[in-house]
Amino acid sequence: MGGQLEDGTILVFGMPRSGTTWLGKIFDSHSQTLYRHEPDSWSKLSEIPLMPSMKDASQYAEYIQLFNAGLPGIRAAKVCAKQPLFRKQYLSGFRFWVMKIGSMLSQLADRAGVSVPVVGAIKKPPVNSKVVWKSIESIGRLGVILEALPQSRCVHIVRHPCGYVASVLRGEKRRKFQDNRGASEDYGVLTVLLETEAAKEIGITLSDLKDALPEERLAWRWALSTEKAIRETRQSDRCMLIRYEDLCRNPISIIKSTYEFVGLNYDAQTDAFLKASVRHQDDAYYSVYKDPLTAANRWKDELEEIQVQKILDISQLVSSGRLFDERDS
Repeated sequence: MGGQLEDGTILVFGMPRSGTTWLGKIFDSHSQTLYRHEPDSWSKLSEIPLMPSMKDASQYAEYIQLFNAGLPGIRAAKVCAKQPLFRKQYLSGFRFWVMKIGSMLSQLADRAGVSVPVVGAIKKPPVNSKVVWKSIESIGRLGVILEALPQSRCVHIVRHPCGYVASVLRGEKRRKFQDNRGASEDYGVLTVLLETEAAKEIGITLSDLKDALPEERLAWRWALSTEKAIRETRQSDRCMLIRYEDLCRNPISIIKSTYEFVGLNYDAQTDAFLKASVRHQDDAYYSVYKDPLTAANRWKDELEEIQVQKILDISQLVSSGRLFDERDS
């Protein structure tokens, strides 16, 4: 198991509010992984567009490889101290507790507006470990990243479009996002999405989006982002597509198959965390401890019938929308 950092990274990618944090922490729970939480949101991949064309993939390869090689050295609390923390085979008990205390101090400093590296955090890739890169920022870059890292493996998680839309609307209402505009009002991203192949095939325009309702704009964001990622990876035997709803129904079975796909054994620590994460209920917006089926189906109680139909009508315009053929998937 495990190999060199530059060619063995596990990519856990998906849209925001699609179960990526839960899935990422499941991978982090493995005793031989080194987890990095959204490093591309903390340190932007500024030289790569959000929705790059695959024909330009070669020009981004070296930049992506350098970014990937630097993942273990990131000691920012937001990247390497996402809770909960797990014991690792490559860390002594003393080093683990130093890192745990360092993580708490760094997070406290972050809240005070001061950036303090996590004391005790790993600075170089441990031998016989797998680096996990979890991202919601780079779903539109997935194709070029996968091509730039030829020995990497990706698990792409996709949530029902109604589940995604309802969760984002709930977060905007509770002001859980840093951007006060909200995803439904982010015309910068929406404009970039209009340049994708699928958007051009459908003929959707910025004027159409500005005239649309918030749930419709979010449905377009889901449809065009997901479609781009799926089109650019569907021929790859290094990308595994899983549905969030399937993970919620059969978490142990799905994780065992994803672990096998990326070259990890299903160990006792993962088993314990996975069972604990579905057994306890924490209603915090970003919590990884909640009843998964309740979380997956919450949209059915939050969205009006007309909203659901509008979201489904938009999502069905792309092939990725047909991953969810039935209303309750």
